[in-house]
Amino acid sequence: MGNGIHSMIDVPRHSGWAWGALLLLVGALLPPASHAQRFITGPSMALDDATSMLRNPATLGFHRTQIALGAKAHHVGLGSASGVPLRQGYLAASTPFLVGDWLGVGGAVRYFDTPIFKKRAFGLSVSGRFLQVFSVGARVSALNLSYNRSEFVGVEPDPVFEQGTGKTTLTGTLGLFAKPLPALNLAAGVRHLNPPHPSLGSGTFRAEPENFWGASFSVGAIRARAEGAHGWDGTVGPGGLGGVPTHGLCRSALGE
Repeated sequence: MGNGIHSMIDVPRHSGWAWGALLLLVGALLPPASHAQRFITGPSMALDDATSMLRNPATLGFHRTQIALGAKAHHVGLGSASGVPLRQGYLAASTPFLVGDWLGVGGAVRYFDTPIFKKRAFGLSVSGRFLQVFSVGARVSALNLSYNRSEFVGVEPDPVFEQGTGKTTLTGTLGLFAKPLPALNLAAGVRHLNPPHPSLGSGTFRAEPENFWGASFSVGAIRARAEGAHGWDGTVGPGGLGGVPTHGLCRSALGE
């Protein structure tokens, strides 16, 4: 069970609350869109959600200048003794107006903490907007993964930790965004272009590249959206179907 808070949540019309409650009820019946051990991120095609640039850097070219902060805490088990050992959060800032109205930049810090390991990502993004309906964006992130050595017992010395308990590697994301019609948003991109090598010791594990895509269409007060992801190694990433009221912001925890 998880509880989260996000900044910039605002539904200015009472009808938005009614639509939001209905959509949350429908969303509860859909498969979960978030995966454990993933950073907080947002829908790849949303322009009214600051977290969308955490997934697709191309969207920041259409965002307003902003600073966004969010956090989630996950309670494990039924008792209260365990507290909230799983925590996620982010701090992001962006402006689409670094050069005129066509070149934007952004930056983000994200974390995922557990008693066994901690993940950190420090990313810089750039986005170029063309013809007022299309943008391309790229992000380079330093990804750090560190382990709590005291949680690993039974093998001394442990060869996995010979070079230390943590590792930092670089990873890249390329994203595309298009708004061919006022009511239609389209997005696509690739994560882990390198692919990065986050494993400790002599392990050969690499984070495989992953394609992602999304689309949304608004009709009146409702915006319907769908998105998904597929790894180059055949794995299926997070995705789902849903809808949000067009008046106000609704957060999504699609993972990265």
